[in-house]
Amino acid sequence: MRIRFGLCVAAPVILGAGLLLAVCRPAILMPPSAISVRAVMDPGAARARVAAQKLQMAVRRAPADPGLHFALAGAYDDLHHSRAAIAEYRAVLRLDPGQEQVHLRLGTDLKHLQLLAPAEHELRLAVRADPASPLAHEALAEVLAMTQREPAAIAEYQKATRLAPDSIDTYRSLLSLEDRDGRYDDAIAAGRHVLAASPNDSQTLDDMADCYLNKRQWRTAFAYSRRALRIDPTDSQAHTHLGIVYLNQGNEAAAVAEWRQVAVHQCISGQAARDLLARHP
Repeated sequence: MRIRFGLCVAAPVILGAGLLLAVCRPAILMPPSAISVRAVMDPGAARARVAAQKLQMAVRRAPADPGLHFALAGAYDDLHHSRAAIAEYRAVLRLDPGQEQVHLRLGTDLKHLQLLAPAEHELRLAVRADPASPLAHEALAEVLAMTQREPAAIAEYQKATRLAPDSIDTYRSLLSLEDRDGRYDDAIAAGRHVLAASPNDSQTLDDMADCYLNKRQWRTAFAYSRRALRIDPTDSQAHTHLGIVYLNQGNEAAAVAEWRQVAVHQCISGQAARDLLARHP
């Protein structure tokens, strides 16, 4: 493990104010700048804003200290001030280009601001620096999905699941992307991972129903939609899916009844339901 300016490279995420340095091993001797960071990031601080203000003063006193810039970026992240955090992460890399773990944090903030090209650049550097990081692969996959490169995004999500097989959110993303990309069997396998851990996840049930609709397996699609409706009777996707099942089974009246439920609830799929109703008066 390579330690620079007293921060633990292995820390996978930025923790809240006062906890950033707690993940470092006690045996590691920290330089004075890291000790000053520990002092200003008081674990008893009521608000991240207080920590950020103290760190701003520390950075003004020692602008060439990458550790202080890194800590201030973390405080800005806690406050959801992505632009300010980006500036501090870039300062770290200017002062010490060897801080490869910063690329993941920087790329993630750029992604949050929809700055996708620079985000992808930073996240590819993060993956290159640490190919065993599931967080780096997942963040890169998100950017690739946001730029409509589904096959490349799926490949990165699959790498993330191999590195972190218990990451349910990653399987949720795979289910959605693989369904959109026509990889229905792979999507169903991802969905089963999610439902094994969270059997009442209505969105996953809806996505599973969609996969089976695309496979024209009406009875299985019906079963998943009914499960979703037991959890949320106003689930617009489930009502829409049930209507499609009924229509393909020759029961137009039941299909129209389901689509009317969507229109009544005025949910996200309301316009889609109204379009279907217009075609089946």
